[in-house]
Amino acid sequence: MQLPSSQSFKLIRPSRALTKRAAFVSSSRLATAEQQAQANVMRRREETAATRSLLNTAKLMEDNPLLVRLKELETLEKVTEKVDKITVIGGLNALIDKTITLRAD
Repeated sequence: MQLPSSQSFKLIRPSRALTKRAAFVSSSRLATAEQQAQANVMRRREETAATRSLLNTAKLMEDNPLLVRLKELETLEKVTEKVDKITVIGGLNALIDKTITLRAD
């Protein structure tokens, strides 16, 4: 294909500074992407560890109702720190007795 002779085109080459800048920008983006990928991997590992810990705790609690009672009391303590007043119908004994029924082994 030939161009009409009345038109002329000039090729413009980018300067070295512009080429270096483009390389820096792309390497900067690559570094950012790598950092994000590493952060995602770390986050997934932490989530997996937390899930395993919950599973282990659940297994322990399944076999030991006393651990469940301790967890309930721990949770109750946390709740009472965040509220001004708790009304317990049936008294404190009812709260403790009816929160969980321990198995008689």
